[in-house]
Amino acid sequence: MKRFLLGLLVPAVLVVIALPATAGDFVKQTDGRWLVSQPTAERPLREDYDDSIVTVLEENYDKLVYSVKLGGDRKQRQEIDAPRVEQVFYWPQPAAWTEATGAMESGDFGAALAKFQELAKDRKSRRWLRTYSLYNIARIYENSGDLKAANQTWEQLVTDYKKSRFVPDAHIRMGLNFDNMGDAAAARSSFGKLGRIPGLPAGKKALGRYYEILIKQKQGQAREGRPPNTG
Repeated sequence: MKRFLLGLLVPAVLVVIALPATAGDFVKQTDGRWLVSQPTAERPLREDYDDSIVTVLEENYDKLVYSVKLGGDRKQRQEIDAPRVEQVFYWPQPAAWTEATGAMESGDFGAALAKFQELAKDRKSRRWLRTYSLYNIARIYENSGDLKAANQTWEQLVTDYKKSRFVPDAHIRMGLNFDNMGDAAAARSSFGKLGRIPGLPAGKKALGRYYEILIKQKQGQAREGRPPNTG
């Protein structure tokens, strides 16, 4: 199987400028509409966040869970199917996140890794900061060639945040990394887990099954002494 290491990716968020803690988030749907709160431009501007009444609580692979301010201290918890969500704009963002993403964009992956590790360990920070940081830690390790450390990070993400939007990708990345490390059995196991995740979109399950079949074919070819088909 070919190695499928995608380009290093920072999940889409905005550059931080400190705003009051009362600022909210924005959620853009796949139909082009905004969830509850709407910014004044195509992308939210700095001043828009003070007016948002949405706070995203969990960005999961099946649902996006959020709260809506109803007035005073009252809030209502709501959710929307994940396939309907195109992009989430979080606010406010801490300085550590800006430093981490800035270091990554400038190519200083060592500094970025250290900052993301700090964010991932901060249990007082918002959930998105911890999950997005783990995602970036794993990708930095992958791009440096340390696939073992990458898989340990993916496993931490899957264990600590079982319904995170990144869980399906984590299983796929682990499978590809195991295959690149020569552990076909572990690769098949990682791909196979996608089919057992409750509520996972059918497309993700099908992708896991596809890779699982490829690994199985590769194992069969190896037993027969034939070179694997990498086409």
